[in-house]
Amino acid sequence: MGQAWMFLNGLAEKYTLADVNYLKRYEYNILGQVIKLINYSSEGKLLYSELFKYDEQKVLLKFTHTVPDSTNKSYQAIYSSEVKGKRLSERVYAPNGYILYTSKFAYDSENQLMEEVRYNYSGAFDFKRASNMFMIKQATGLH
Repeated sequence: MGQAWMFLNGLAEKYTLADVNYLKRYEYNILGQVIKLINYSSEGKLLYSELFKYDEQKVLLKFTHTVPDSTNKSYQAIYSSEVKGKRLSERVYAPNGYILYTSKFAYDSENQLMEEVRYNYSGAFDFKRASNMFMIKQATGLH
């Protein structure tokens, strides 16, 4: 069962179930958007933290996920969006600054996500997700 506590500009939630026991702490900006999430184990160990940065139109620009002592699980995502906030692309970086992958997004006339195309660190095609279809490029080609 979860419990929640309010604090200045934030919220803390404690979850205690048979196999789940952790504490999440949220911090918000003056517009009510999450700007920081910190997740602790039941022993108080920091599991991960997340930072969120928004532009003047309240659109997410940057997301950072940090796992202590684990560079292969930490990353930073930079988003580009159109004027109305629709996400056009995402570039994800490793902690050392190297690009992990880039995604580009396409929408239909009703602004519903129609397609995501992902390219790996070298710019080569990685996969394409369209509506309910998912294709992965493998060494032998598309499957």
